[in-house]
Amino acid sequence: MNTGKKGEEGMSLVELMIGAFLGIVLIGAVLSIVVHQGHLRQANAESSLAHGAALNNIELLRSLSEAELKTMDGKGFDAPGSNGQPGGLQPFPGDLDNLPGRLTVVVEKTSGAATLYRAIASVSWVGVNGRRVYSIETLIGERK
Repeated sequence: MNTGKKGEEGMSLVELMIGAFLGIVLIGAVLSIVVHQGHLRQANAESSLAHGAALNNIELLRSLSEAELKTMDGKGFDAPGSNGQPGGLQPFPGDLDNLPGRLTVVVEKTSGAATLYRAIASVSWVGVNGRRVYSIETLIGERK
């Protein structure tokens, strides 16, 4: 038994089109969020690789004698991937040694026979968000 008036059953074409439009907008927004979250996750992973490589090289510099430390200025280093494989980060195009990392060791201050060095480990790479640079800086002196 049909109790509704004739022509009032179901949805009109306009209501159906509005519902479809809202559904498409909702799906598009969800997809946009998922893609953006993927980029953020990749950028975070790249930053983590850069931090780890820079920190490891600062620790390497701290373990060297003063004579060895002086020879490290300008040396490049790799930023291994999360599985330890080489080439975790891609250096800037045209990088001479094709390594994303660079060590800088300069004399900060000299007092008598003691010398204080400024050591910088910087990583420059091209990643998901374009060109990125990360660096760690420390002072290294004679330990007694």
